Amino acid sequence: MKKALIFSMIIMALLFAGCFPVPSMPAIENIQIKVTGFEQEVYCGSKSFSILNGEKCPPCATCCPECPTCETCEECQECETCPDIPTCPSCPCYGLKWGNLYVDLEVSNLGNVDSKVEEICLTVFFEDDTTITKCVDVEYEILVGEVKEERAKFILPSPIKRVVFVELNP
Repeated sequence: MKKALIFSMIIMALLFAGCFPVPSMPAIENIQIKVTGFEQEVYCGSKSFSILNGEKCPPCATCCPECPTCETCEECQECETCPDIPTCPSCPCYGLKWGNLYVDLEVSNLGNVDSKVEEICLTVFFEDDTTITKCVDVEYEILVGEVKEERAKFILPSPIKRVVFVELNP
């Protein structure tokens, strides 16, 4: 009896010391996440709007309501009532300030277990060829076989630049 007790204590000590592998929970590997698009906040004076998928800038009329028909830089320069007429070939809107990023995602559960996505990490590419990796906490519950459209907000560090591309960081 003493031998059995000593033997079981030794086995328990080895388990707690990590000498024998302890069975772990199966990993959830069948969650697939795709970036389907992104939107960045843009501020032009007192106006705010969004730029989709890394577009260079909005049409001139967005920043200059006095010239509602101008869509190109040349047309904007010809508009005499538009204040702060920009110079070509830069963005038609003068003094843009870039804001935070919203990323549209498609989340699919291809496995056989209901699951939860708790964090999304992206690599964000800016117009000046710099990149950052940014993660955000999310709580997307996804059932077996379900495909969901989700949106995540990423707060970018200052000074914020124009985002040209976004890619999922595994």
